[in-house]
Amino acid sequence: MMSEADAVSFLAVSREVFAPLYPYYAARFLADWGHDQGRCLDIGCGGGDLGLAVLGQSACRGVLVDRAPLWSGPPGSTRPWWAWPPG
Repeated sequence: MMSEADAVSFLAVSREVFAPLYPYYAARFLADWGHDQGRCLDIGCGGGDLGLAVLGQSACRGVLVDRAPLWSGPPGSTRPWWAWPPG
């Protein structure tokens, strides 16, 4: 398992460098999958940004799981991972 400093660095790169790519890859995944509803399980999600993009562009409900305990919700959110999507 990575150190806390490494995890924080990984999350920063994920949210600052790769963030513009997540909506594109989420849309491509959904188009290739051929569904826009159902359940999604993202194991080893890191910060969860790609999984959240998939959930945000679909009617899917999902669970995102990672060993690193640093992530607690989408950027700027106070909702914990287990309460996603809102509502």
